[in-house]
Amino acid sequence: MMMNCTSFNSVVEKIKNQKKKLFVVFFAVCGAIIAFILFFHTRVFTSNELIIHVTSDMHAGSKKTRDYSDERPGNIVYPKEWKEYYTKFLNKPGDVYITLGDNIQTDSEKDTKKYPLIRALDEKYAQGKIVLHVVGNHDNRDKFELLSPQKYQAVDTGNWRIIIVNTEENPAGGGGISETQFAWIREQVATEKNVLIGMHRPLFSEEDLTLPTNDYSLKLLEIVKAHPNIKYVLFGHYHVLHNEVRTFPEYNDTKFIYVQAMTLKGFKGNFLTLKLEK
Repeated sequence: MMMNCTSFNSVVEKIKNQKKKLFVVFFAVCGAIIAFILFFHTRVFTSNELIIHVTSDMHAGSKKTRDYSDERPGNIVYPKEWKEYYTKFLNKPGDVYITLGDNIQTDSEKDTKKYPLIRALDEKYAQGKIVLHVVGNHDNRDKFELLSPQKYQAVDTGNWRIIIVNTEENPAGGGGISETQFAWIREQVATEKNVLIGMHRPLFSEEDLTLPTNDYSLKLLEIVKAHPNIKYVLFGHYHVLHNEVRTFPEYNDTKFIYVQAMTLKGFKGNFLTLKLEK
């Protein structure tokens, strides 16, 4: 049977209309995909959130167990397992990674060789990120440059200034902060930025977390009191306080946080994560 011209033209017109509809649907889908990608990029890759991961007292060494539970109940760490948990720490998505001292078990030549290994992991897993290491009482002060070029330093990121303090400047041991460093700290906190301070030895006694430990603690607390922009002060050293937070009205409700040891028995791999507004 022969199709007349009117029927043929009608079929052609229907095909054209179907093609137009397909094109409209195609471009609508493409537009939706592009809009989703732009939205995702804006929310994820241009996030206004600054993520800071903090750990402490890695005690990297060859010793299997370090048991000081007779001094502090529960104070058992596993120096030989440092690499496993430090790698997991660095693999957490974030912007800044801080270790709060006692990066190695002893200042012996054998343990000091762990410094280049720690730096190699930093470069492998946190390349392009901010990685800061604090000096602790177990660290090798004479060779700390193998881990970090500075023993105290300040880094700005977004609306935050991160200040790393060295509490190991007493030649006789027992902790200390020099007048030179105090002058530098006063300069660094005089900023419009919010401030986070990381240090090894706490400013408050382990027996009573309301009592300053010594003269340099009192001096640093006076600086905190005079600068409401200091929002966080982070400590290591005590091992067994599980990221415990203390605040005091007289210190502007600054958050003083005690970060647990990285391989603490029963809490291996736990660390502190702060999510701050840039």
